[in-house]
Amino acid sequence: QSFQPTQGGHKIIYIGPIKALVQERHNDWQTRYGSRLGLHCVQLTGDVDDDQLDDDLETADVICSTPEKFDQVTRKVKEKGKMAFFAQLGLILLDEVHLLNEAGRGSSLEAGCVGRIKAVATIPEMAKAHIASVRFVAVSATIPNIRDLATWLNVPATGIKQYGDELRPCKLTTHVKGYNPAKNDFLFERRLNDHVYGIVTGYCNGRPGLVFCK
Repeated sequence: QSFQPTQGGHKIIYIGPIKALVQERHNDWQTRYGSRLGLHCVQLTGDVDDDQLDDDLETADVICSTPEKFDQVTRKVKEKGKMAFFAQLGLILLDEVHLLNEAGRGSSLEAGCVGRIKAVATIPEMAKAHIASVRFVAVSATIPNIRDLATWLNVPATGIKQYGDELRPCKLTTHVKGYNPAKNDFLFERRLNDHVYGIVTGYCNGRPGLVFCK
């Protein structure tokens, strides 16, 4: 009973890695689609009062959240028997999906978000609800095993899109530097930090740059 939808529309969930990005997407989409299309956007972050969320989740068209907050909120509303909005989930947007590889945070995304949605989607009573055919769209600029990820999200081969640097509006130049290992991972990462300033000043020429330490 608690999963039965109260309205007929689809809901979209946007899962972003950090609160600032979630707030940015919420503000942007509320401005773009709120007045033009009449869509209602809600954000789930640590700044939001949980007591106000029950009605917001029911009426929202787009829900923007971090993995941890979505995990927490869905646990609470399940205890209250107010999971009706779950039946209306039709599209899940996973931004920076390589977050799966992070200790602690990855489990919130894997089990608390994707796993929970997939589990509810397989409940026989949900067969006629939107969530039964929920779609996942996952994006990342760094994840290497996209086919493994697609299999996990039940994405067909035709749904896998991989793009190279040729589509970037600003072309990138790539430099790879190797360093001798240390006694343990902590010392190695600390040593990498010592090299960052020299790399930035040596290659960036006063322009923005990205440094990946691994």
